[in-house]
Amino acid sequence: MRKLKSQDIFQRLKQGQKRVRLLLKRGQHDDVSLTSYGRLGHFFDFMFRVGVLKLFNRLDIAKARQGIPVQMLMLLWLAKALLGFKYVDNLQYMFRDKHLMRLCGFSPEQIKQGYSRRTSGRGRKPIHTDSVRNFGADLPSELSEKFFSTIVTLCQGKDEIKGNTFALDAKFISVEGKQMEKAALGFDPHANEVKTGYKLFLLQNIQQGHEYIICASLMPGNQDERPMLLRMVEKAISILGKDAIKLLLIDRGYLDAAALYTLKHSYGIDFIIPGEERLHAIQDAIALAKLPKHQFVEMKKGVFVAGCPEIGSYSSYGDEHGNRGTINVLLVKDHNTNYADDPDRIFSYLTSLPMKLGAKKLEDLQALYDIYRTYKKRWVIENNAFKELTEHWNLTKKPGGKFNTICCHLYFMLAAYNLVLLFKSSYGSKFASMSLSTFREKALKTADMVIVYAGELFAVFPLTEFMKLVKTGPPLSLTASQ
Repeated sequence: MRKLKSQDIFQRLKQGQKRVRLLLKRGQHDDVSLTSYGRLGHFFDFMFRVGVLKLFNRLDIAKARQGIPVQMLMLLWLAKALLGFKYVDNLQYMFRDKHLMRLCGFSPEQIKQGYSRRTSGRGRKPIHTDSVRNFGADLPSELSEKFFSTIVTLCQGKDEIKGNTFALDAKFISVEGKQMEKAALGFDPHANEVKTGYKLFLLQNIQQGHEYIICASLMPGNQDERPMLLRMVEKAISILGKDAIKLLLIDRGYLDAAALYTLKHSYGIDFIIPGEERLHAIQDAIALAKLPKHQFVEMKKGVFVAGCPEIGSYSSYGDEHGNRGTINVLLVKDHNTNYADDPDRIFSYLTSLPMKLGAKKLEDLQALYDIYRTYKKRWVIENNAFKELTEHWNLTKKPGGKFNTICCHLYFMLAAYNLVLLFKSSYGSKFASMSLSTFREKALKTADMVIVYAGELFAVFPLTEFMKLVKTGPPLSLTASQ
C-alpha cells in the first residue's frame, strides 16, 4: 500500500468548502455523518500546517503494524491524549467518527470494511485497537522521547518559548496490579510510604501563557533526584541551546552542592533552591540575621526578608579540582502562609543570584523580595504541569506493562500538551485564557457539525447550514456516528 505522506492529508484539508457545497446542492455526495469530535479536525489541520507529520517522518520508523503506516498509528496516540482517553481501547469511540478517520488517513473503503481482512476479521474497524497498543509496545522509548523533543523544538521555532526562567521537579507515580517493567520500590511523598512505581522528572518553562514542558525523564521509583539535576539540564540545553536557561527554580530534593556549583560555574545558570536547617550555611545565615546589618525587613504586609550574601561555610560548594565558592542565602518570614501560627518560622533559600551585604536601599531590599517572589512561581510546575496532567491528561494511567508502552503514553501526552499550548497561542485569542481541560471541552468537542464526503473531498458544516443547503436537493440519508 502507498505510504501515507503528510502532503496527501493536507491536500485533502486544503480543498475549499465551495466545491463540496455545490455538490451537496446537486445531491452529488458519497456520505454524510454527524460527529461528536468535529472540531478536532481544526486541530488536526493545525498540526499538519505546522509540520507535525513531517516530524513523524524524521523518526524514520520503517516498520508498520499489519501494513498500517506508522503515521496513522502515531496520530491515533496523539488523538488518545487529546480526547482524554484513559486507555487505548477507548479509541474505538473515535473510530465511529468517519471524519476523524479520514483525517488520520483512512480511505472510505477502509473505514467501512476495515483496513485489511485481518483487522476487519478481528471485529474492529478500521483497525483493531491492539494494533495501536502493540505499536506503542514496539516503539523504543528513545524514539517516543525524540518525537516529544522535536515538538519542543517546533514550539521554540515558533518563538513560543518565552523568558529564561524554568522549573525542575519530580513526581512519584505508583503502580499496582500486574508487573510493570522497570518499576521499583521508592518513597511516595504524597502517600508518605514506600511503594512500587516510577519517578517522573519534568523541566518546564514558567512564563505565563507559555508553560511548555521542555524535557522529561521516566525513571524507576528508587531514582535519587540529586544526580538528575544536571542530567535534566543537559537534556534541556540539547533541545533549546546553551543560552536559553538563565535561572532554574529547584525543589529541595535536588540539593547537591557540587551539582549546584557546576550549574552556576560550568553552565552559567543561576538557581534558587530551598535550604535545610542542618546546613552550616543556613545556620550561619540565621545567626547573622540577628545582627543589625542583616536583620529582617518587612517588604510586604506580613512578609519579612533578610539577605546574607557570600556565605563561605557551604563547604561542598565547589568542584573536583578544589575550586570553592561562596553562596548567597535568603531568609524569609511569611506570616501569610499556612505556617502563620508559627510567626518565627524561617524559610531559607540558597541562590547564586546577587545580593548586597547589609542591604538597606529600597532597590536592594526589593531584589531580595523579588528572589522570594520568583521562587514562588515554581508552583507553576506543580499546578500547571503535574496537577493538570494528572487530573485531565491521565498522567498516572498505564496503558500496558511494557516500559515502551508507558513511555509512548507519556511522551505523546506531553507532545499533545505542548501542541495544545501552541494551538491556543496561534489559532485564536478566544482560547488563550482557558485551562487545558476547559479548552478540550470548548474547542475540541461539538455535536452540531455535519461532515459531507464527495470522492476525495470532504467539508464540515454547521447543522443549520447543512439543512439550508439540502432544502431543495434530493432526500439524504444521515448516519449518526456517535
